[in-house]
Amino acid sequence: MKKILVISNYRGFHTARPEAEIFIGLKKKGYDITIMTYANAKYIERFESEGIRVIPVHPTKRYDKPFISLLKKELTIGSYDILQLYNNKAISNGIQAAKNIAIKIVIYRGASSNMGWYNPINYLKFFHPRVDYVICNSVEIRQQFLKVPSYNKDKAITIFKGHETEWYKGTKPHDIRSELNIPANHLILVTVANNRGFKAIPDLIKATKYIPRDTAITFLIIGKGMDTPQLRSLTSDSGYQDKINFLGYRNDSLKIVAASDAFVLPSIGGESLTKSVVEAMSLGVVPIISDIEGNKPLVDHLINGYVFQKSNPKDLADKILTAYKNREKLKEFSKAAKTKIDQHISSENTINTYSTFYNSI
Repeated sequence: MKKILVISNYRGFHTARPEAEIFIGLKKKGYDITIMTYANAKYIERFESEGIRVIPVHPTKRYDKPFISLLKKELTIGSYDILQLYNNKAISNGIQAAKNIAIKIVIYRGASSNMGWYNPINYLKFFHPRVDYVICNSVEIRQQFLKVPSYNKDKAITIFKGHETEWYKGTKPHDIRSELNIPANHLILVTVANNRGFKAIPDLIKATKYIPRDTAITFLIIGKGMDTPQLRSLTSDSGYQDKINFLGYRNDSLKIVAASDAFVLPSIGGESLTKSVVEAMSLGVVPIISDIEGNKPLVDHLINGYVFQKSNPKDLADKILTAYKNREKLKEFSKAAKTKIDQHISSENTINTYSTFYNSI
């Protein structure tokens, strides 16, 4: 079996889990895995318990000379087959360290934004000729690589980063109704996202203008950066001021999602297989998402959730009202959402696909 050196950030146990479990799964298949990550990474104990060697160091900047020297030495004496790099610092430093060393460099890309082929910075990382392969978390991301002039299409492959619904079975729903005095008859819609342009949070607020004022719906918006003049103004004009709750950052966000009826994501692009949507579906929370390319594999409209046209608050409002008027369907959709993850976006599928890919190169 192949010998693989992985460089990534495993500091947060929950956030790192889908990726970290890939290499635990590969270790169980017989691969020789070494992980380089931050010394305070939460996943180190689990890696080591599975027999994975961990080197507790990670680059701190784009060109980290001491790290490059350390990595070059490790690559030279370690006789690795593959160097797997997961983030920008890992990529830029890994490329430098692997100069003149016979090893396959594989990188990962999980977002389609900031990938212009005309941006010279990208040729120092994503499009660097020393990179042999890139694992893309969606078809849309792969298409971004294929736009690069003279790019070898065989270098970019699509492998979804899977989850297991079993990981979420112990998640106890937070009693958000009591905390916020939400009436028992209200449908609770939750959104988890930091306020960045492509997340299109304003579209969610604008959608409430098309929802009758007496509709028994409460909105929960979790994430950083929501206290802006634009969102305050839109909320004031919506007529839904008493039903829109900006909760800011919450370390119990997953428990709040578990207590909700549906998960709304109004994104207009720039992401793929959005982790918060996969988590919601794994919890059995019905997704209401936009039709961006990156998330198309997740939701089958009117089977396990609802899909609306991106940048169209009216269509978003229509789908919310459809869910509201057909609340009896939500239990059926909830089961179908979990089945979708289990059958198509599972960690087991990801591990097997990684194994096939690594063996092929």
